[in-house]
Amino acid sequence: MKTLKNIGIIAFEKKKQIEETLKAIVSDEDFEKHRFYLNRDVFSFKMRGLAQLPARAFLKKIDVLVSFGGDGTFISAARMVRGTDIPLIGVNMGSLGFLTDIPASGAASALKRIFSGRYTREKRMMFEVTLKRKGKVIARDICLNDAVLKGNRLFNLSVHCGTELVSAYNADGLIVSTPTGSTAYSMASGGPIVYPTLECAIITPICSHSLTQKPIVSSIAKPILLRINDKRAEIMLYIDGKDNVVVKDGDEIGISRSGFVTTLLKPEEITYFSLLRKKLHWGSD
Repeated sequence: MKTLKNIGIIAFEKKKQIEETLKAIVSDEDFEKHRFYLNRDVFSFKMRGLAQLPARAFLKKIDVLVSFGGDGTFISAARMVRGTDIPLIGVNMGSLGFLTDIPASGAASALKRIFSGRYTREKRMMFEVTLKRKGKVIARDICLNDAVLKGNRLFNLSVHCGTELVSAYNADGLIVSTPTGSTAYSMASGGPIVYPTLECAIITPICSHSLTQKPIVSSIAKPILLRINDKRAEIMLYIDGKDNVVVKDGDEIGISRSGFVTTLLKPEEITYFSLLRKKLHWGSD
């Protein structure tokens, strides 16, 4: 088990709560053998015990990256460390948050347990998303949560799994999510909650014109292909909610398993179902 001594910090907002939480951690004598670093190209403020490094040096130095914020910050952290062996820890500074499972109020004690070796390690699959126009690749990226097509009106597209047609859809949009992303936009659109370490894809139409077209949990062993068949709608492709690309009639979006994975470190007592019970208030009156 790798010793976690050099701790990277990522945050985007200079919220008082984030600064106070960081100060409490950095000044805690139980962390005196650890070194804390900020990526100064992302978030910069002066604090004793918190060194600042440029992006390339930052990634070479740290053993683990701790995300302070919501799921959006965590996703940015996952994209930042892709292609490295750096694991992530999520501290939730917002409200819901399914990726940032450590509450701010318990951040210091949770980090102490993790840094002492009392944690579980999870590998989360990522997708590679490729947009082709007339056979030419015009955009390519990875996602931890989902790839989303949204139109300004009802539009038509077809979905294939490998070479087999799944269905044609008339809908306001369509979501293809990883199991990790099943609790994000897909769930809000009526999709199922899927255990995050499974290897599959969730295809969720947004406001489908047909009541019989329901979310599908599909294998990701074969690429999923989305083909746009509409000249009238204005359609955008969103990858993890960050990149947005204009999509046109005849364009094809390929979604396959990425060679990159995201590694999460979690306190032993935090399980996926305990997180769902807490976040979704399951079993409460």
